Order: sequence, then structure tokens, then C-alpha cells
Amino acid sequence: TMSSLTSNLSCLNSVKRTTQTNSRPNVPSRAIVSASFDRSGSMCSMGAAPKEALLNFINDRKDDATKNNSEITVTLTTFDDRVEHLFENEPIENITLTEQEAVHFLEPRGTTRLIATAIEEVARLRKAFATLKTNNPNITVTALYLLFTDGFDNESHPLTARDLNAAIRAAEDDGITCIFAGADQDAISNGAQYGFSPNNSL
Repeated sequence: TMSSLTSNLSCLNSVKRTTQTNSRPNVPSRAIVSASFDRSGSMCSMGAAPKEALLNFINDRKDDATKNNSEITVTLTTFDDRVEHLFENEPIENITLTEQEAVHFLEPRGTTRLIATAIEEVARLRKAFATLKTNNPNITVTALYLLFTDGFDNESHPLTARDLNAAIRAAEDDGITCIFAGADQDAISNGAQYGFSPNNSL
């Protein structure tokens, strides 16, 4: 259900905490996060859940940064048949988002360019992650990609689920954690066709 999805998303940790405690690690870490949120017309049936998921996602990343002494940058994308980048590699501490802004950014419209958008954003994240690791050889560097959607693609031809599957698997091979938040659908089944592991499908 959407309530359980929002709850699970709120509990998601993109940066691992130190074993058995929430104490700040001695060595600072860096994390790069990219999230793609579906705002296509069919999302209107989800009510307030997308807004709550987005706000929880931002707030949880802020908690991660504080608890793990981690520098986190966030790229946040919304998509229907158009793609909009709300934040690009923005330090999490600089991001403020009101409920009204979240509702506006996710106002349902258009059709669903899911596969093409996710492939593009994953490619950007892989490149940024590689650069981050190269520039920070002596600290822990992690990366997370989140795809939040309620349905199936209808605007990415000729790209197919197989193409996204390959992109997600390549990202995971790079060490990027990829999360499929499948609103109002069989997340494990649909996530699997796109390459997401069952454990990372909410």
C-alpha cells in the first residue's frame, strides 16, 4: 500500500551507520544521491503519498548526513513526458522544501517517460560517482539511485525494460545502491524487470 511504501521509504538509509551505534564515524564520508520521481497523470490517484515520500526522502538524507558525519549531495528529478531537474548535485544541507513546494513539483500531468529518464539519470550518477571516488581516494564514498513511480512506461520508445535492466545492473556493479519504490503495484515483480533486486524494491 502507499502508506507502507511511504513508511519504508522514510526508513531507507543511503549511508551505512557505524556498527551497533549511531555514533559519528571517525573518518568523514561522502555520498551522492539521485532520485527520480514520477509526476505523470496517473499519480493523481496517489493523493498525498508522493509529497510525503519526497519530503521524507529529503529529511532522511539530512539525518544521514548528521548521524554519519557525511557530506551528501542530491540530484532530484521529476518526470512525466518531460524531465525537470529540481536540484543538481546540491549539498543536502542547502535543500529546503516546503509541503506546498513538494505538492507543486509533483503535480500530476502528462504521460510516463520512465525508462528513458531512469537510464539518463543512472548514467549521470555513474559518471559523477566515478569522479567522486577518484577525487576522494582516502574516504568512504557511496551512491544511491531511487526511482519512485506508480506504473509502466509509455513514452520511451524505442528503449525497453531490457535497456533499463542493463543500466541498473551496470550501476550496481559500480557499487551504486539502486532502489525501486513501486507505488500501488507489485514492486518486487516490476522492479525485477527493470533490474532492481527484490531486497531493494519497496
